[in-house]
Amino acid sequence: MTLREMEGLAARFIPNVIAWANGVWGAVKSGELWKQLKLWLRANWLFAILSLVLASVLYFRIRENINYNGSRSIPVEVEVVRGDSSMSVVPEPSTINVFVRGSENDVRKFETSMMPIRLRITADKVENSPDGATIAIKARRDIPGLRELGLFPTSLSADKVRVTYDWPADVEFFIDPPKHIGTPYHGEVKGVQFTPQSVTLRGGRKQLNSLRERDVVRPQLPLIDVENLVEGFTRQYAIILPEPLEKVATLSSPTTVTVKVEIVRRESAKTFDDLPVRLSIPPGVVLPKGYRLAPLHVSADVKGYDKSMATLSNNMVTAYAYVPSVSTLDLSFGATNTLQVKIEVPHGKEIWHVKTTPEAIKLIMPPPPPPPPPPPPPMTNAVPAVSPQPALNPSSANSPVVASPAATTENHSISNDNTETKDTDDNGKSKEH
Repeated sequence: MTLREMEGLAARFIPNVIAWANGVWGAVKSGELWKQLKLWLRANWLFAILSLVLASVLYFRIRENINYNGSRSIPVEVEVVRGDSSMSVVPEPSTINVFVRGSENDVRKFETSMMPIRLRITADKVENSPDGATIAIKARRDIPGLRELGLFPTSLSADKVRVTYDWPADVEFFIDPPKHIGTPYHGEVKGVQFTPQSVTLRGGRKQLNSLRERDVVRPQLPLIDVENLVEGFTRQYAIILPEPLEKVATLSSPTTVTVKVEIVRRESAKTFDDLPVRLSIPPGVVLPKGYRLAPLHVSADVKGYDKSMATLSNNMVTAYAYVPSVSTLDLSFGATNTLQVKIEVPHGKEIWHVKTTPEAIKLIMPPPPPPPPPPPPPMTNAVPAVSPQPALNPSSANSPVVASPAATTENHSISNDNTETKDTDDNGKSKEH
């Protein structure tokens, strides 16, 4: 809006406002306003009472909501301007207690705030005041949060701050322990050690001592990233001064810190007993029938990622005895071969260490077959020898000789048919013609 437009609005509305104010003032002087008010009250007395009650309730309700009290101890920071930037000054007192009133929510925000009271002073005022220069504190202007939150300051522990020159000195500060971000690969950070744990800062003695006593700010180290790391490490990190310290001090010694991070894997262990041993044979290897394994079962101690081990069971673990090649086997009868045992688990399970008991088994070849039985004695077809006939006694040469009966009898064939036997010349009967 331009100045001409503002003048036009003022010329338009100001005469009307002045005329209205003159009319009200004339009615008050003549008593006409009171007469009109009495007439309105007679006609609207019930509405007036209700309005008064409602206004009273709202007043006390608002008063209750904004009548919450709180306080906060606020540090004082003084910045020297237009002069030696390295000049260090110290305020006394270094903290001021501020008491406020307002709504509970606003008071809580004020009490949890970390904003300090920031004051400014020129270098010549400090140099020209041997006993220190004085700065008056205005609550609404200098105390952070009052104006923004709409709080009412009830009292201050001090309304003035005396600023004096602070002679430089070396002050020792403890270093804030380093912090890490990220998650190691299947592990966790067991500990973080750093040395040295303190550092010397150069600056105003009083101001640095005040900061150290309050212990609200310390020298820092960079964040340590351990994302997806498997093992711990040792590194050098530079010391970092936060803004409140950087303004008033510089690093004296040391400037770096050695940090050692220890990472441990998240592991668990299980023992699986009575695992049957299976034989793994490469192609082309044929074992003779009757071989045997000893022993037939093994046990396994397994270590791995705890989440993988939580779902691992006996029926998911397989024990194999591996035959490397046919050239390493002794296939002779009764030979004993030693085979290493390996454990296999389902794909996706992260296992780090496996130990079997026993670590090797024996593959024993079958014994040699028994010798064949001896062959039976050969069969012979020789005729038995006939004893010689005794010589005839000459004296009995004329004795009669008796013939022995025939040794064989005549056999007759028997036929099962009903044909009659016909007489032939052979059976002594004549043939019929």
